[in-house]
Amino acid sequence: MKTLWGILLVIAGLVLPAVGQAQFTFTTNNGIITITRYSGSSANAVIPDTTNGYPVTIIGAGAFLSSGITNVVIPYTITNVGNGNFNSCVALTSISIDPQNPIWSSVDGVWLDKNQTTIIEFPQGKKGNYIIPSSVTSIGISAFQLCNITGIVIPNSVTNIGSSAFYECYKLTGVEIPNSVTSIGTSAFRDCHGLTNATLPDNMTSLPSSLFYVCSSLINLTIPGGVTNIGSYALASTSLQGVYFKGNAPSGSTVFYYNLNTPVVYYLPGTTNWSASFNKRPTMLWNPTIPTIGSNLGFQGNQFGFPITGTADIPIVVESSTNLAAILWTPLQNCTLTNGSIYFSDVSWANYPNSFYRIRSP
Repeated sequence: MKTLWGILLVIAGLVLPAVGQAQFTFTTNNGIITITRYSGSSANAVIPDTTNGYPVTIIGAGAFLSSGITNVVIPYTITNVGNGNFNSCVALTSISIDPQNPIWSSVDGVWLDKNQTTIIEFPQGKKGNYIIPSSVTSIGISAFQLCNITGIVIPNSVTNIGSSAFYECYKLTGVEIPNSVTSIGTSAFRDCHGLTNATLPDNMTSLPSSLFYVCSSLINLTIPGGVTNIGSYALASTSLQGVYFKGNAPSGSTVFYYNLNTPVVYYLPGTTNWSASFNKRPTMLWNPTIPTIGSNLGFQGNQFGFPITGTADIPIVVESSTNLAAILWTPLQNCTLTNGSIYFSDVSWANYPNSFYRIRSP
């Protein structure tokens, strides 16, 4: 009867209370075993490769939802996973995958594909700064969602950032997206409340919908010159004060919906299709200029200085560099052109006699 009862369990696909696997709930269907829930108390969850004589091949959707695990070990037999397996696992710092797994791998506790070209999932409890390996070309959908990282370094190998990739990364403060990236999915940085600065790749032609939606700490943003379309809510519910466009006026609606401030849209001389407003926000020509000749240019009272003129009240940052090859610029003054002009003086010029200067947007 015990043998018959065991056969009936396999056929019916009922829960298998396997000996030694009490911390997991399993189901079976035609010899394929799926983990449906982790109910153990151990912080280290080791998924078995077999139970009741059958291989464990699937992690069901939400199997580890809101569990207190800090580490999970995935065996070589797992070849399929459901959605949201580790959602709300706020203590999880490491996802370890058996090297013999034919589909996935792990590096420093981060889940990647076998060839280590795509980040599948970053543990929510892993904190601090993270440098993406140079082998990675794609950041998967929701790969960093709800993670606690404060900084991210994206290498030039990355070409794609998936939808919701950094969604709700509340502690992320800054991101510089390299020019190698040619595709960014919708809501990629949505609800990143701590994000104060972001650099977009120069080759972008459009901003996806909800890209920085509810990034409530984002103050300034520069839009690449090739952008011709901005998706809905891409810059909505932010604290943007200035948006600096390098190119012509793009298409798009509800771009700035529910903004906490009323951002000014700045555009460059020579660009087209700009009017007095863009998406119901005021526009302003951003045209600071340094004269190449004049009595006010050069050394004045033991200081090196020069006048800067342009549209009244546009914000600028003056920077200097002592080595152009190093591409290192130091901010010296952050100000506005009150009444259309200011006079800049470098009080420390004597310490750096071979300095170069430039003006950029905030």
